[in-house]
Amino acid sequence: MVADVPPAYDAARAQDYDAEQGHGFTLPGERECWLADVGLVLQPYASRLPADPLVLDIGCGTGKFTRLIRDVLGETFGRAPTVHGVDASDAMLEVARRRDTRKIEYRLADARTLTGPACYDLVVSCQVLDSFERPAELLDTWRRELLKPGGVLLTVLSFSAADGWTNRTSEQLDRQPLATVASIEPLVDATGRAGFGSISAGFLRTVSPLHGGASTGLVGPVGSRYYAVGYSVGGDGAVGDAQHPPGE
Repeated sequence: MVADVPPAYDAARAQDYDAEQGHGFTLPGERECWLADVGLVLQPYASRLPADPLVLDIGCGTGKFTRLIRDVLGETFGRAPTVHGVDASDAMLEVARRRDTRKIEYRLADARTLTGPACYDLVVSCQVLDSFERPAELLDTWRRELLKPGGVLLTVLSFSAADGWTNRTSEQLDRQPLATVASIEPLVDATGRAGFGSISAGFLRTVSPLHGGASTGLVGPVGSRYYAVGYSVGGDGAVGDAQHPPGE
């Protein structure tokens, strides 16, 4: 095992992970909302992506967001991406490989220790940074080690309702600042300090079971997904090519 995987993400949980609201596309219209919103978020940066971009999803889990990014690039922007996914859970990766009908290469790796070459045109992460104490340092590592100069980063997080944290200790909450504040400023600040420019940030639409699964737009910050996207300013990692994702 590359890293200590929390018990919630063990083999038993991996099998049912996507069936839980917020983890998979469980509601009518949910995938379509994600597809449209992520396309809009990436639109200003599309000119930075080549016809055949190399993409890395960090903390890919069961591959939901990995497959979505592939589809956004193909369906919305007419690109032919090569997509890699890395995660610290073997069990999650097994599910991802089983559910992928068009080949994406998945590999076991720790988000904290990923190394180059800096070959990726786009690096994405979904609901990953809130697990780490120093997100700016992690983003800086990804920029230096993984992204080509001028490459694009997209990260998506969720604000969690208070009752979602009642089973967490205060020590755990202190270690997850991006999950416990109802503001996008900390993520924008972390992204800027990590050396990214032209940063844009905002909320994605919410899909509520109370409205038959239809997109309801923003219902307030608690329980909403938010994002930051920007491009790498410079980059001092070794630029090169990669046929396989980093990791084991």
